[in-house]
Amino acid sequence: MKNTLAAPITVVDYDPSWPSTFETLKPDVLQALGSLAASVEHVGSTSVPGLQPSRSLMDRYIHGKTDFLVGILRENGFPEDVLAAISNANRMKS
Repeated sequence: MKNTLAAPITVVDYDPSWPSTFETLKPDVLQALGSLAASVEHVGSTSVPGLQPSRSLMDRYIHGKTDFLVGILRENGFPEDVLAAISNANRMKS
């Protein structure tokens, strides 16, 4: 798989702002995808409060056809690191 991340993934201490950061971004993802996404979930190590250590990348899982949905998000200006995190999370849940 090609690495499309802007920066390398690092292992970091849990950041208590991750849940609120996800909740801030979630409406933008849902608005861009409309009825194509049944839901968007915060998954992975950053979604578990207090988990040490965690990856520095916030995974998001979208119920739907990943490649198609990621294409729509790309057209709506979402950064490549967000798109890669969605693709990675969806592959892990499959």
